[in-house]
Amino acid sequence: MEKEITVEHDLVPPDNLPESVKGFLGLPVVRQLALLISTAASVALIAVVVLWSMKPDMSILFGGLEGKEATEIVDALMALNVEYKLDSMSGAVMVPSDRLHDIRLQLASQGLPRSSGLGLEILQQKPEFGTSQFMEIARYQHAIEGELAKSITAIHSVRSARVHLALPKQSAFVRKKERASASVLVNLFSGRQLEESQVDAISHLVAASVPNMEPADVTIIDERGNLLSDKQNRSALNVSEEQLKYTRMVENTYIDRVVSILGPIVGEDKIRAQIAADIDFTATEKTMESYNPDLPALRSEQVVEEERVGAAPIGIPGALANQPPGAGNAPEDAVGANGGTRSSSKNLQATRNYELDRTISHISNPMGQVKRLSIAVVLDHKLDENGEPIERSVDELERLTALIKEAVGYSGRRGDTINVMNTRFEGLNSEPIVLPEIPIWEQAWFIDVIKLVLGFLLVVLFLLVVIRPMLGRLAESNRMQVAEELALAEGLSAAMKQEEADANKKLGLDGLIELPTPGAYEENLQMVAHVTKNDPALVAQVVRKWIGEGGR
Repeated sequence: MEKEITVEHDLVPPDNLPESVKGFLGLPVVRQLALLISTAASVALIAVVVLWSMKPDMSILFGGLEGKEATEIVDALMALNVEYKLDSMSGAVMVPSDRLHDIRLQLASQGLPRSSGLGLEILQQKPEFGTSQFMEIARYQHAIEGELAKSITAIHSVRSARVHLALPKQSAFVRKKERASASVLVNLFSGRQLEESQVDAISHLVAASVPNMEPADVTIIDERGNLLSDKQNRSALNVSEEQLKYTRMVENTYIDRVVSILGPIVGEDKIRAQIAADIDFTATEKTMESYNPDLPALRSEQVVEEERVGAAPIGIPGALANQPPGAGNAPEDAVGANGGTRSSSKNLQATRNYELDRTISHISNPMGQVKRLSIAVVLDHKLDENGEPIERSVDELERLTALIKEAVGYSGRRGDTINVMNTRFEGLNSEPIVLPEIPIWEQAWFIDVIKLVLGFLLVVLFLLVVIRPMLGRLAESNRMQVAEELALAEGLSAAMKQEEADANKKLGLDGLIELPTPGAYEENLQMVAHVTKNDPALVAQVVRKWIGEGGR
């Protein structure tokens, strides 16, 4: 018995589509939208995680750049196809850490970053028509300031510098010329500071570049306003620092002597020595003149001897010789003229000059003389034949003490003290010191690996928590729907078979075919159309089953 059924229904999905697609198309519109949104979110999350894990660590290439310098650096990085990041707060340019040094070398080969200050290049510009002499002088002074700033910036600790020159106007009618002066502002790198030698070098550099300027005329300050060229305060501080350095050098010299002489005897790891030196930094000069009266020396001698022989003196002693004689009275006992005697005189004079033993000494005691030494030495126990530590004998300690005294130049008159003690050292190990390995979590590649692992775990977790349950629910819904469709198809097929069996039965009993009622065909046709419209997949299953039965 053949039947021809013509049914008009809605568009049915092709049979060659996968079951998952058919199941998705069979879902309600709300569930389809939810599934599409979750899938898009999953793809976006995976992309974000992958990009985050592959993003390189960024390091500062240059910081504190001005606008023009930053533009030049960015243009050069774009030409080199280098990923960069510009910090808007600090103005720092950041690049991948693994390419930091390579990029700096490439930029340095291009002369970047360039200094914003102009030097003598400003003189190469064509002057405008009608430029005054004052402007020419100002341009030249500005060029000198720019060149000096470039030279100062070349110092390792200086990031940038500015130089201001105060040049007096020279005149041939002024006898006493004023000296020029300069002010230097240095901007140092973070955590850096200029040493005293560098400050003096900047002062001499500027003074040597400008006529009639001495290093004392240069004032140097840093970006915090600290005066770096205050030589008076620096001189007093320098003296203290130099004295402390000299004291430490003397003490270390004595300690090295002790360790070097006792090291081969007791072992360098079994001796600890400390020496405190009291240094006299007073410079004294003394001039002394001394005489020795016990050792006189005849320097010169002069002897004068006189002898006079002549007649005896006449006249009255005490009377004037030019007075006329008085009235003569002949004495009673007068003697004759021949009775007088002759007289003689002798005079001896001697002048002797003696030179005393005189000594003049000029004594100059330089600073840095050792006034006193305090020596402290600790010795570890020695080992016996069994390798057990034992104390050193008193005789051995005395011999070692005498050896230390000879090594450092011990002086009891100077007030030196020495103390040698024998005790056991704790915690010493004769094995060579092995530097600890850098932990794996401090390695440079560890962060990148952690990023990749975390990204992979996040993706897997999202797939297990979100995507997998959703796909499971979708598959379960498809299985339930297919089961319902199969049950409905089997019920419809059974009903049609039962109707055909009833018709045949009637035909066999009565010998006549029982014709259906006029409205039965339309009712069956409406029922098939309704099923086809609401569940086209079920109709397709029934048709396939009919085709299969017809083939058998």
